[in-house]
Amino acid sequence: GKTVFDFLDTDSVAQDVYKNYIHNLGNGIVSLYNIFMPEAVILGGSISNEKEKLTVPLMEYTNNHVYVKQIGIKTNIVTAEYTGDAGIVGGKFLFD
Repeated sequence: GKTVFDFLDTDSVAQDVYKNYIHNLGNGIVSLYNIFMPEAVILGGSISNEKEKLTVPLMEYTNNHVYVKQIGIKTNIVTAEYTGDAGIVGGKFLFD
């Protein structure tokens, strides 16, 4: 996933992959919002290191496609604090 973001500004294939990724992940988040209406969706893993390159287009996509927009709920998509290290941090607490 990181490779796509590395070449996003210069490669048309990376741009196509990025657009498809945002579309597909956005559809999943839209479904989540339409069913559960959570206050936020937190994205984790190493891809979350991309921060605004990931969250801004996803929020734009989901805000345009969710059914709950008619009742004034906006999507809130954020990245996890520990990104790709969550497993390591969690494992550490098992042995403290």
